[in-house]
Amino acid sequence: MAELAPVFVNASRVSLGGEPKPKVSKIVKAAGKNPETVHVRRLRDKNDAEGTPVQLAEVIDRTQETNPVFLKCIEEAKARQAPGALGGPPPPNTVPDEQPSIQQATPPARGPEPAPPPMPEPSPEPTRPKEENP
Repeated sequence: MAELAPVFVNASRVSLGGEPKPKVSKIVKAAGKNPETVHVRRLRDKNDAEGTPVQLAEVIDRTQETNPVFLKCIEEAKARQAPGALGGPPPPNTVPDEQPSIQQATPPARGPEPAPPPMPEPSPEPTRPKEENP
């Protein structure tokens, strides 16, 4: 039987019980992580900081690998806090559970204030009869 490439998740070796072609989801579970709450990235080597996104259904063929396989699991909450921190959007390996934001209703725009009622016309001064001088 061919030598199987070792698999590491977050720098820790994972025991896969001799499984030659495990799915990424099985590797994640073997590492003690919940596949539904992590984003998985495959690293080129142990010093790669970013890696490339991989799907949970993807198969890692350990019989064809000549070097160790390095995966990195990032908790969804941390991935959301820094969306561009890993060089791009998270992989679509899980369904987002974000709730749509609720926007507060803005009051309708009011037009200009109505003009105050017109002032009444001043009444003319009462006329007095002229006094006659005798």
